[in-house]
Amino acid sequence: MDMASPRRCSLHCFSFAFFLLLRSSSKYMRFKATIRDQRTLVAICQLCRRSERSGVVVRLHATRLHFFTRAQVGHGMQVFAICRTESVFSEFHAQSGQKYLQNGGDSASGRGEANTIYCEIIDTVRLVHVLRQAEHCQSVSIKLTKNAKKRLVLRIAMGGMQPHVDVSHDVPVCVLSLAETESISFPLLSANIAVLELDGLTELTMFVEKLRWTCDQITFTAKRNNDTTTENFVDRTCSLVVEAECPAASFALEYKSVVHVQKGRNEGGEESVEARGIDDIADPKESQCSFLVASVTIELKSLVRFLPIRDFTPCRVLLYLDHERTIAFHVFTSDCTTLLGYMPAVTN
Repeated sequence: MDMASPRRCSLHCFSFAFFLLLRSSSKYMRFKATIRDQRTLVAICQLCRRSERSGVVVRLHATRLHFFTRAQVGHGMQVFAICRTESVFSEFHAQSGQKYLQNGGDSASGRGEANTIYCEIIDTVRLVHVLRQAEHCQSVSIKLTKNAKKRLVLRIAMGGMQPHVDVSHDVPVCVLSLAETESISFPLLSANIAVLELDGLTELTMFVEKLRWTCDQITFTAKRNNDTTTENFVDRTCSLVVEAECPAASFALEYKSVVHVQKGRNEGGEESVEARGIDDIADPKESQCSFLVASVTIELKSLVRFLPIRDFTPCRVLLYLDHERTIAFHVFTSDCTTLLGYMPAVTN
């Protein structure tokens, strides 16, 4: 009898047990859903891709979907989009096997929740192309899986294009680790900022489109009007001037009376969930009263990339002016999608 066989057997059993333990400790991530609204998904992906040519990061969760870009070195523009999961997906199922933000901190990705998956869409152009093909299909499903080369992909299956024929396309993705997600956050603004409510974006978009080939920079300047008799702080108004110039001419768009609103509050008076990245002030009335003039100069191309949101209908637009630091647009759309665009000031 071979005396070494029990040892080999026990070693084999130990290796198999260790394999099972390792497999159970790193649970497979699962995501599967039926796409209900391809057009909203396409519009959000295109908006993010215009601002950043690299991949778009998606936070998959049962209640809300977050889409955002990550600022690269030397390019600080960032775009975020938030929408309800039920408006884009039905039959949504996600299992991550780990809880993000265990310390309970807030971030652009939301509060600490289990069954949340963060994946970076490596080829956004391909995803948009596939989703456009699926607009007229009877059923479209999407799931996180592996292709023949054992690489993670989002597999989009389309049914009803032809009788008894189903077509599927794979879009390469990269699932972010826990450490990578903890570094994701909204850019922070200072305490003394001007928060203005614009009456839509049509006029500003037309103004910017006319300047895109002639000017490199654009300046937003807000001045508080002398309405000291107004008792209600929320009703105070400001003048807003948008200026740009080139060697041959200068251009200006003026708003004489723009509502100056409380920072971080929505129409119902409650704190906006989507504005969580903007600093909360203990006494917003005091900080807003200290605002007199706010001026920010940004690159015109950043605004050109963000403003063409033709596939959305804005129902409320907030403009944040962080003096000589940042401009932020906070757009609420009619389909309950929230868009946030952050554009840093030009540094001379």
